Amino acid sequence: MLYFPILSIAPEYFTAHRGAAMGFILSGAGVGGLVLSPLIRNLLSNLGVRWTLRILALINLAVGLPIALSASPSLSSTRRPTLVNIAIAKKPTFLLSALAALLQASGNFVPLTFLPDFSLTLGYTAATGALLLSVNNGVNSSSRILMGFVADRFGRQNTLVVSVLASAVSVWALWLVAAAEGTKGPWIAFVVVYGLTAGGYNALFPTTITEVFGIQAYASVNGFVYFVRGLGAFFGSPVGGVILGEGKGNGYSLSTDFEKVVWYDGALLLASSLCVIGVRGFDAWDKKAWRWKA
Repeated sequence: MLYFPILSIAPEYFTAHRGAAMGFILSGAGVGGLVLSPLIRNLLSNLGVRWTLRILALINLAVGLPIALSASPSLSSTRRPTLVNIAIAKKPTFLLSALAALLQASGNFVPLTFLPDFSLTLGYTAATGALLLSVNNGVNSSSRILMGFVADRFGRQNTLVVSVLASAVSVWALWLVAAAEGTKGPWIAFVVVYGLTAGGYNALFPTTITEVFGIQAYASVNGFVYFVRGLGAFFGSPVGGVILGEGKGNGYSLSTDFEKVVWYDGALLLASSLCVIGVRGFDAWDKKAWRWKA
């Protein structure tokens, strides 16, 4: 409720540097994770679950009220539709964008959900697991800003494709090796590389919606696509938990339990990459012009 109203109007204020601007705006989510991961860990240890939730609620109130009072209004002089136009909904670009959002959201949260458990299985302490999650969020935040600048230079759709595809490759090239061999080096590398690559989608997807569907349709398409992303987040990690199972004995097995989760996550992100590539192609087809920078 706090995140999406800002997201719905922010792209209107930027044109040439829209990627960098959105990357900077959305980097706040990574900064929040960087700060909140160790904070929540300490609150849970010292105050318990109930007071941790109360403190987080008060933080939301303290941060949200000034934003609600100071946020800029929409630049549009006419009220924009909130329902997706049926002509847009029939386009392959729209269908593939929605499917990409569903699959990316499903796969995106799996490594973050199981990062503490996997770290414990490798032999790290719970505090170190929370620290690694914080590191991932910090890198993710920086990545959103960096990806925004790169997107303005080389094309927002191009950068989005590379970002999603690279996140899928990192899952199979680094996390899978860590699970198969039980080594810490590839796991640390994955925490950093995945934070770097996965941040691009969150920062760039709103800008590509504007480019593909136009600023007038942005509010309706963005609202629907993020609704679909919510559905993806709803089933991605729970299904991963079912695949992982309850563990045996003192914990999980890297080679048997977590490897299945890694293959599942990599498949979701790879499928999302193919959908994003499809959007890139069909958008050029609709506009009857191929541009290398798009």
